[in-house]
Amino acid sequence: MKEDTSRPQSPPASTQRNAALDVLKVALAVMVVGLHARLLEDSSPKLGYVLVNGIFRVAVPLFLLINGYYLYAALRGGNLRKWLTRVLSLYAFWMLVYAPFWALPLDASPFGIAQTAQKMIFGYHHLWYIVGMAGGGIVLYATRGAPLYAQALISLALFLVGVGVQYAGALDVYAGTIDRILDANWSHRNALLFAYPFMFLGMAIRACDVDRNIGGRQVIVAVAAGLVLLIAESLRNFEQGVGLLGFDNLASLMLFCPAAFIATLKLGGNWDSRILAKLSSGIFFVHPLFLMLLSAHESHAAFLGAVLFSAAASVLLIKLSKKLSFVL
Repeated sequence: MKEDTSRPQSPPASTQRNAALDVLKVALAVMVVGLHARLLEDSSPKLGYVLVNGIFRVAVPLFLLINGYYLYAALRGGNLRKWLTRVLSLYAFWMLVYAPFWALPLDASPFGIAQTAQKMIFGYHHLWYIVGMAGGGIVLYATRGAPLYAQALISLALFLVGVGVQYAGALDVYAGTIDRILDANWSHRNALLFAYPFMFLGMAIRACDVDRNIGGRQVIVAVAAGLVLLIAESLRNFEQGVGLLGFDNLASLMLFCPAAFIATLKLGGNWDSRILAKLSSGIFFVHPLFLMLLSAHESHAAFLGAVLFSAAASVLLIKLSKKLSFVL
């Protein structure tokens, strides 16, 4: 990527592990469990909606910001192969784990083959995130030679297209024509319209040392403003009956998520927190299995049970990952 040489360049941010980010990852993984458990929607629909289709929706964009932030070194070195190989290995392993849920029973009809192919390409359930991350990283790598401002404009435009597509589908703007396509998750929650914009933000924050060059007061104001907008947007969607089955592409995420990410970077912490990063990955990957087992229970019980059982299972996964790195 081209850098502005007309002004002095600040030294690159330290690559030392930031413990606050790993703590954040665990919190985000728990949010993902709450999202999939549809926490409180059965007992308090309005509050549940604000959580499930509002606050908890920050989890995946923040994960993507973190991915983009740490991918910066590979982008500067012009070598994405190692990172991409690891991501695809992770995807292959977990798709195999969940194969009984997306590949069985076998359906040899044209529609069945198409459905299976779609799940393999876009990912089963929560594994869409891995596909999106891989695609977002490829786009970042392909555009690394463009000026940063051009990348910023393109990523913002793509994000807004994704927001427009989801709202158009949720509001039935094109009912009877392309509405079914717009309602499909892959049409707006994909590598280009969702993953890439947030991964670009993470990369740009790292490239420009934004966390060093912006004051704490400004970050706090941005976080507060983003949270207010996020809650307001989700409340409005609830009142309009929009996205009752799920809403990913909230416009307010573009303010809140980078602000919250920068705030976390400023917290710092240089203790060895790798175990927390592994724990967050374990909870993220395995929690749907426990939610299936607990599906007969109320959402808060299923949520708590899935978090506890997933954390316990993650201990085993962490041990296994020491021998099989593609597990986590």
